[in-house]
Amino acid sequence: MKFRNKIKNVPRNAGSIKSLLIKTLMVSAFIITGIQTNAQTQQYSDPSWYFGVVGAANVNFFDGSTRQLNAEFTSPATFHKGRGVGVYAGGLIQYRPAKSVLGFMLQGGYDSRRGKFEQQTTACNCPADLSTNLSYVTLEPSLLLAPFKNGFYIYAGPRMAFTTEKSFTYKQGINPAFPNQAPNPDVEGEINNTQITRISGQVGMGYDIMMGSSTSKSKFVVSPFVSYHPYFGQNPRTVETWNLTTIRAGIALKVGTGRKLPVPPPPPMPVVLDRDGDGVLDAADRCPDIAGSASLQGCPDRDGDGIADIDDKCPDVFGLARYQGCPIPDTDNDGINDELDKCPTVAGIARYQGCPIPDTDGDGVNDEEDKCINDKGPASNFGCPVISEEIIKRIKIAAQNIFFETAKSNLLARSFPKLNDVVSILKDNASFKLQIDGHTDFVGKDEYNQTLSEQRAASVRAYLISQGIAESRISSAGYGESRPVADNNTTAGKALNRRVEMTLRNY
Repeated sequence: MKFRNKIKNVPRNAGSIKSLLIKTLMVSAFIITGIQTNAQTQQYSDPSWYFGVVGAANVNFFDGSTRQLNAEFTSPATFHKGRGVGVYAGGLIQYRPAKSVLGFMLQGGYDSRRGKFEQQTTACNCPADLSTNLSYVTLEPSLLLAPFKNGFYIYAGPRMAFTTEKSFTYKQGINPAFPNQAPNPDVEGEINNTQITRISGQVGMGYDIMMGSSTSKSKFVVSPFVSYHPYFGQNPRTVETWNLTTIRAGIALKVGTGRKLPVPPPPPMPVVLDRDGDGVLDAADRCPDIAGSASLQGCPDRDGDGIADIDDKCPDVFGLARYQGCPIPDTDNDGINDELDKCPTVAGIARYQGCPIPDTDGDGVNDEEDKCINDKGPASNFGCPVISEEIIKRIKIAAQNIFFETAKSNLLARSFPKLNDVVSILKDNASFKLQIDGHTDFVGKDEYNQTLSEQRAASVRAYLISQGIAESRISSAGYGESRPVADNNTTAGKALNRRVEMTLRNY
């Protein structure tokens, strides 16, 4: 019995077990996060002071004129332009507060300004070469500007140089015309009349690449740089016209120590809540007081259209997202929804895409029943204008005055005046159409009478067309003796049956 009670007390709802597991995992995650936050690694600021070493190459450009190198030696040729590469090596001190754009930098060290001059030709047609080696100990204080948040900086300041070496080597070749001539010995010595102390200027730019992480107390910086030393103040001698311009390119290695930053306090332990018990925590639940589904962020969906009731304007009717949960509307209630209805506010029919049957001429007769859709007319005349009695009378009189040669279809000239009146009527009324019917009496064979009636109606049609009336507006037919209007047994009756009828219509 006790065993059964234990089984009975076990939760049978799998959803409740799942919800309990989710809550347990969430609480555990928050506890672990809190422990990790308390164990944050100490961080350090960027240093303000840096100390380091510098190595670079000096690309030297000599210009001017030199010939008398010292009291013992004067070159047979004058040298003007020279090029060369020397080295620069030294140390540096730099100060720039971490968030300041301004700073100070001091460099000092060995500064070599080697050069080799363009070859000259002496009076003996012998090639002559001159190379020089000027070396200095320099001190270069600079103001430093770092205008951007990245590592780019520019600097400028004076250069104070103290001469340590001032040697030269002069080589004179042999005359090409005398190849067996013994070579001339090299001439080496010190350049006299040199400037012992020089003050000039320099400007440059560089980029600091931070190698240490935010958790490192010591920060290492690699800084490639390039600087320009113009010839102003760099004339090496007090005689002749030598001057010197240098471009220096190199790299600086710097190290500094950052100050300890305060560790932020750990965030408060969050309280995990799920008021409606739907397995979606209140922090992520859009409907924290109404049980819903996780796919809808904890909100219910009564009509099952996939749109949460909180967002559904028709929560009890299945609808579409583009209509905010409502079905496709039919504003004019004509059975055609607005998405397919070209006239959504006026009831219509499907074959006109939800619009009513059109009435082009606005006469109240829709185009499907209107035989004159561009001309107004009453429904009794199929939407076409009513032809006046006067015109009908003129047409009837014209028909009564059509005459042919006996037993033939040739029109007699006395028919033309009235037929011309018919032409005028048709030209004045572009919508009018004319039906011409030919009839005979019963004298002769039926086949002959049928043919004669057709030919006579066709003759009248042909005449009207010849007067400028379009063929499409006139039709003709013959009925022979089949439609008499009088007694064929009398002479008067026969005359009445031999006739042409013209019927005017505008549809």
